[in-house]
Amino acid sequence: MTILRLRTKVVNFVGFLHHILVKSWIKIVLIQTVFVVGFFVVYFSIPIDKGYLRPSNYSVKIFDRNGVLITELSGNGGINESFSLSEVSPRFIELLLLSEDRRFYSHFGVDLKAMGRAVWEFVSRGRFVSGGSTITMQLVKLK
Repeated sequence: MTILRLRTKVVNFVGFLHHILVKSWIKIVLIQTVFVVGFFVVYFSIPIDKGYLRPSNYSVKIFDRNGVLITELSGNGGINESFSLSEVSPRFIELLLLSEDRRFYSHFGVDLKAMGRAVWEFVSRGRFVSGGSTITMQLVKLK
């Protein structure tokens, strides 16, 4: 094989790769844009029933591994114990972040990857499979 032929094949291959990558990048950006715009259109077009915004009467109890009650997070009219962050085990915080919001330190309160995954799973399976909320979103919901 001559050098000219080899060079031509390499240039053609590089051009092909560039074409594929550019086209893929454009598709990814377009799909993400459609999801984000679609989310906001749906979010702002659905009327919100104010009944859903009232506080709940249910409470959540958190126990340690020995079954001892650590705290109770309550809704309207329940017992609500508070504690300082220094009273919470760093291991508990680590496990909470691992199970609830793995990318807690890498997003600004809204995890777009998780939201995209949740939307994709809903669209592809026709039902809610997982959520896309972050700890920040859950905290805002509690307030």
